[in-house]
Amino acid sequence: MSIAKPDICVRTFHTVRSLFKALRSTRCENLFTALANRERGRELARYISHHHASSEWRTWSFFERTLYVQFAPLFEGYAINTIAYVGAHNGEKALALDKVFPGRVFYLFEPAPDTFKTLVERTADLGNLHCSNYAAGDRSQALEMFMDDFSQANSLLAYEPLALEEFPYLGKQKKTTVKVETLDALLRQQGVTRVDLVIIDTQGYEDKVLAGAGAILATCSVVVCEMNLKPLYAGSATFDSVYQKLNASGLTIAHILETIRGESQQILQLDCAFVRSHAGAAVKP
Repeated sequence: MSIAKPDICVRTFHTVRSLFKALRSTRCENLFTALANRERGRELARYISHHHASSEWRTWSFFERTLYVQFAPLFEGYAINTIAYVGAHNGEKALALDKVFPGRVFYLFEPAPDTFKTLVERTADLGNLHCSNYAAGDRSQALEMFMDDFSQANSLLAYEPLALEEFPYLGKQKKTTVKVETLDALLRQQGVTRVDLVIIDTQGYEDKVLAGAGAILATCSVVVCEMNLKPLYAGSATFDSVYQKLNASGLTIAHILETIRGESQQILQLDCAFVRSHAGAAVKP
């Protein structure tokens, strides 16, 4: 026989029932996300503390710590001193990489006028980050770009219906004309004939970028490229098309840095690292 008072039992019953209801609520989902992020933060801290000599990493943001863990095998395994970043957006990732892997030189390419303005403002005091207001493609031309309110989704290609189904916040767009040039030409104009790492984040336009980067691909050590598993943009590059092009350039897939999921929770895109097996060993810049 229970010694608890009846009213306490009733209150306990209602409390438990409310908790079960909360398990199905958005608030509870947010709580689980927060708990998962906290555990992820602990994992990041454990990894970095074993790989980073100083305690400076303790001042890094969660995003900066995540990038360090994703890119550390590349910077530790290969001599990466010069970086070309196609689709650099507002510079958030480039600035984070510059912070956690200091001493490198970046060539940043961003065609969208508003985000390019932000990119220039954020990098103005950094002499090792060079910005160009161009898209990289397979030829010199001017093209219309689809500019979304969610600017990370800006693309030279229109959305497929699946993109709006998976990411309902997309679709508020306008168009603007941007300048396109091959990556080989863009770098050559700045006196650069070789880079160690190429990062490509162009929302489906990867095939065109690679087609105009033959000289750079022939000598670079690492390429980090967004790869599409589902058709989110009309006429976009596919996982296979990017894989075949990079493989033909002597690069093999080595790491999956990030997966991108939508409403369906299917993996829609991957950020993958391709490496050259005979590339030089890492050296401190």
